[in-house]
Amino acid sequence: MHAKKFLLPLALLIVAGSLRAADDPLVGTWDLNVAKSKYNSGQAPQRQTLQFEPFGTGLKLTNQVVNSLGKPTSFPSIYVFDGQDYGIPYTPFSFANRRIDANTTERVIKKGANAMVTTRRLVSKDGKTLTITHSGKNSEGIDVSATLVYNKQ
Repeated sequence: MHAKKFLLPLALLIVAGSLRAADDPLVGTWDLNVAKSKYNSGQAPQRQTLQFEPFGTGLKLTNQVVNSLGKPTSFPSIYVFDGQDYGIPYTPFSFANRRIDANTTERVIKKGANAMVTTRRLVSKDGKTLTITHSGKNSEGIDVSATLVYNKQ
């Protein structure tokens, strides 16, 4: 009997979190506009597609990239915008995601307590453009920055 008292609220919490994530302006498929993007460090990819979908109380990202040499890769990430630090397995790095407002999120990658790279994602008011900015220092202490512009499919 006690289990039933907890199952219904738990199920409602999961459904409510999923519905909130579905309303997120990041949800959808985004194609990199290479011509409008600026890379101040590193090589621009030939193509990149980001697909954000609801996942629990956050989002799942599938990132499909064809690098500057034509090699395709794909990798998933999970985003929970709770501001908590999460370790990156087998590395000395961690990251924290937070929501700044309805259309803006931020990820800070850290080494120990030191912030290294900050990434901001801004969805335009009309929901058609995603602009991602990266700035900071990589693991070798070299300045990195980029402004990536994506169009919603």
